[in-house]
Formats: sequence, C-alpha cells, structure tokens
Amino acid sequence: MSPARERRLRRVTPVLLVVGVLLMVVFDRTLTLLAGVALMLAFVVCGTFLIAAPGFLDGDGLDGEDVARGATGEDAPGEAGGEDRSGGAPGGTPTAGEGDRGSAPGGASV
Repeated sequence: MSPARERRLRRVTPVLLVVGVLLMVVFDRTLTLLAGVALMLAFVVCGTFLIAAPGFLDGDGLDGEDVARGATGEDAPGEAGGEDRSGGAPGGTPTAGEGDRGSAPGGASV
C-alpha cells in the first residue's frame, strides 16, 4: 500500500467509527441506523487493511520470548531475576494456611 493511501486510511478510519456510532446512537430512524451500520462495517474493513499492511506486520518484532518480556526487553515479574512467585516458603513448600484449599477440617470435601 502506498504511503499516501495509508495516511488517508489513518485519517478516514477513526472518522468512520465516530460518525457511524453517532448515527446509530443519536438518531432513531431506519435510514440513519442503516447508514451507521454501513459506516461501522467500512470502519472494520479500513482497520483491517491498516493492520494487515506488510509494514505494520513486519515492524512489530515481537516473537516468542519477547512477548513475555514486552517490547522493552525487561524481565516480567516472576521471570529470571524477578521476585519468587511460588506462593510458599523457600523450597516451594506451602506455608501455613496454604496448601490443600479444597477440603474442610476433618477431611470433608468442600
């Protein structure tokens, strides 16, 4: 897609959304509701063309491990170097009050 066409779509797409929503919410005539639905469908089509553009898809750079870290490359909490999120005492054993939460005192199931 040419840069000029992409710029035009970037300007038109939000306008289609706003005008389509306004036509569907503010007015209660059949003709305005149909026009609002048509504009919302046009918004979806234009948004799909913007998102599916090769430049957009090639430029994200997120794959595999990068998704867990986000685009910044920092470790997520609980990842290597982060805090321990095992929920128990050191060594992975549950502390008092944790453990089997599925049974009541005396071994009866909850």
